[in-house]
Amino acid sequence: MLDLTREHNGNPATADQFVVKLAFLANTVTSCFQSEAKSAAWFRAVNPLLGGLSPIEMIAHGRINRLERWIEGALQSFNEYPM
Repeated sequence: MLDLTREHNGNPATADQFVVKLAFLANTVTSCFQSEAKSAAWFRAVNPLLGGLSPIEMIAHGRINRLERWIEGALQSFNEYPM
C-alpha cells in the first residue's frame, strides 16, 4: 500500500491530486483494454518498456508522472498508427 504522507509530505491537497491522477490513469488503461481484469493485470505485470518495472512499482517509487507521460505517448502512437 502506498504511504501518501511519505510521497506528499503529509499535504492533503497534494495527496488528493495524487489520488485523482491515479484514478484517471486506471480509468484510461481500463478504457483502452475494455476490461478491468486486463487493466489490473497490466498494472501488475513487469514491463520492459518501463525499465523492467511494473506500473504499480513505478507508482510506488513516486514515478506516477513519468508513467502518465508514457501512457499518453503510447495512446498517441496507437491513435496515429492503429493496428
